[in-house]
Amino acid sequence: MNIRNLLIIAVLLFSQTVNAQNTRIQIINNCPEVALQGIDIYIDGQLVADDLFFRNATAYFDIQAGNLLRVNVVENTAVDTNSAFYSTNITLNANNKYVIIANGLKNTSGYSPATPFNLHVFNQAKEVSAQSGFSDVLFFNGATDGPVFDARTGINTIAKQLSFGSFDNDYFEIPATGTFNIRFTNNRGNITTHNFEGDFGNIGMQDQAVVLLTSGFVNTANNSNGAPFGLWAASPVGGALIEIQATTNREPLARIQFIHNSADTAVGKIDLLLNSNKTVDTLDYMYATKFMDINTGTNIPLQAAHPGQSPFSTTNVNIDSGKTYIAVVHGLSSDTNYKPLEPFKITVFNDAKEEAAVANNTEVVFMHGATDVPVANISEGTNTVAGSLAYGSFNSSYSAYPTSIPTVFKVDTGISNTILDNYLAQYNVWNATGKTAVILLSGFAVPDSNSGGPAFGLWAATSDGGALYQLPIFNSVSEVTKGANQLKVWPNPVTGTLAFEKTADKVDVFITDVMGRVIIQEKEYRNNSINVSSLSNGSYFIIVADKEKKLITNFIKQ
Repeated sequence: MNIRNLLIIAVLLFSQTVNAQNTRIQIINNCPEVALQGIDIYIDGQLVADDLFFRNATAYFDIQAGNLLRVNVVENTAVDTNSAFYSTNITLNANNKYVIIANGLKNTSGYSPATPFNLHVFNQAKEVSAQSGFSDVLFFNGATDGPVFDARTGINTIAKQLSFGSFDNDYFEIPATGTFNIRFTNNRGNITTHNFEGDFGNIGMQDQAVVLLTSGFVNTANNSNGAPFGLWAASPVGGALIEIQATTNREPLARIQFIHNSADTAVGKIDLLLNSNKTVDTLDYMYATKFMDINTGTNIPLQAAHPGQSPFSTTNVNIDSGKTYIAVVHGLSSDTNYKPLEPFKITVFNDAKEEAAVANNTEVVFMHGATDVPVANISEGTNTVAGSLAYGSFNSSYSAYPTSIPTVFKVDTGISNTILDNYLAQYNVWNATGKTAVILLSGFAVPDSNSGGPAFGLWAATSDGGALYQLPIFNSVSEVTKGANQLKVWPNPVTGTLAFEKTADKVDVFITDVMGRVIIQEKEYRNNSINVSSLSNGSYFIIVADKEKKLITNFIKQ
């Protein structure tokens, strides 16, 4: 062979060596099937995991990167890749590191849910922590019958809405000294399903990047009496996974929602600080936060501040572990052009709730935040919901209402029974099924005496937070009757469908009980009949209104 040909071969070999780039990979076996004790994994014919048993991991190892690499998984008792029970293609990039978790069931018989075997790949893996003295943890939900969960510690959410087979987006830094608490919650954070605690330094995870994975079965009886549910840690050096211990200890935390109801335009958006720590950023008027976790303590300063400025208001509050609170911002920061000059303050309700006791109900509590209405009475029909409610106070307890049935609340000042107005609470519009809401008395009864501020009204803050819902003014049955024409309906009495005359193509239809409470409501209704079979037997009113006039009559439901 001449020198020229030798040089060409040498160049080709060097080029192939340069292009044959490697990456790093770790494989974890989290397959809980009782009959599947161990697996072997081949990548492009190369055995990369040999006798990898349940809740064990390989160390990170080098492997050649490339596109469409063939992966075969066989039982560890198999003799070659021809008996693979699972095969797939993967792409490995030399610029990334990988964690691959084997999960699910080879034989799904006897398991519920019957989740088939799969390989779950994370392509932004790492082996060491970003800071010395920490463990960087990556969450993975690997329990086939486990819940979708948030992982939280203290007031921090460290993994969000992990369904089965999903990794969190990134690693979270955990101090590797002392006990660290982790709890699994629902999306709202108000229900905790599992608590864990561990000392990551004591289990040899300091300065390492760790995969934390749920494993096993919540309901072992429905899953061939397999391994019970738990939280396990995989070290980058491989070997048997280490269990993070479950605990009945709960962190000393409470829940709170903040609502901005200060109608003074000089207040505007505010920050809220608990114990000098910013808890809420730029909360606007007529907005509420979601419920959130807070630390507990006695005489904790709750402060309000204009964004980027020092606090202008401080209220000391006691926060007890396990309780739920609502904090409403109200009153005036200005010292002129308002009558009366009710000072800015934050009122905290100590017996708050996030969810209704009955799934199809909405539970509401009233808070009086209208500065120029000293006292208000709120009633629903002949029932007083909140009597003699003083400015700046909550009524003592929640009232429950079926979400599908709007309620008319009458508000009066208690002075010669002066009625401010009737307001329609539309719980389904608020998306409040199974939830709670605060109905706020807000604004000014006499805007001209209060810098032309917003007029008095009722507004609802749901436990979901966000923009408050304004309750529309509703004309009661007695008021509608004045000047209204008689509506023709048939049949009357009725058992199922009630037909009625129409004066326009689209009308608003209200069916109320004799106390004026709205039972059925249809806006811009095009039909000329309505199904009333769901009503209890008794007497009702039907109101049909278009832009020109209202028609009303009563009917009997049998």
